[in-house]
Amino acid sequence: MRILSLTLLSLAAMGAQAGTAYLDLSPQSPTTVPVGGTVSFLVEFRQYQENWSFDNGAGEPSPDIGFQTWQSYFYESWHDTLTALKLQVGLLGGVPLEHSLQPGALPGTDYSTNWLVSLPFTQPGSYTVRAGAQITQDKDLRRGATVGTRECVGFENSVQCDSWSFHDELWEDAAWTELTWAESTAVSVFVVPEPSSLMLWAAAVAGLAGLARVPCRGRG
Repeated sequence: MRILSLTLLSLAAMGAQAGTAYLDLSPQSPTTVPVGGTVSFLVEFRQYQENWSFDNGAGEPSPDIGFQTWQSYFYESWHDTLTALKLQVGLLGGVPLEHSLQPGALPGTDYSTNWLVSLPFTQPGSYTVRAGAQITQDKDLRRGATVGTRECVGFENSVQCDSWSFHDELWEDAAWTELTWAESTAVSVFVVPEPSSLMLWAAAVAGLAGLARVPCRGRG
């Protein structure tokens, strides 16, 4: 049973890694724009829906006086189904744009999708853009075994055993809905004033500087 437990732990670790959601945000246009400009972003999502099973069993035990139990068969299975997906993209601290999907991705499928979106920038400054994904999965876990029992009587050199009597045991049969969140790395956007605005600003500064240099004249 120790070998069996280690095998199950390894399978569980592999499944957890396989079911990890990947979310990427990449700019599709320059990220330095004038006021009023837009930046296009591509949001890419990918996730494998776990679908694995494992079965094993112990070898038949030798006859031994008394009541014997034999776990002749063991099984465990895990299945994921991606039922809903909500992609988001927007400025850090702001209200994001949303794109909702009902993928219906079945167990054992590698689901991927992308979303091209443009964000407008109306004020100068430095901005941080990030994408997120709200993931809804239906999960199913089943564990059980086939167990045999018998009774043996006799002496050390002469043991008589009844035939094995087998029955199925369901240890776990769980189904639930799980909500998880994935987040992309951030992308920086720089919004600069338009050239005409810069020229007006420079002229205003120059004018103020000129006024400051005009000497005050007293009354004659």
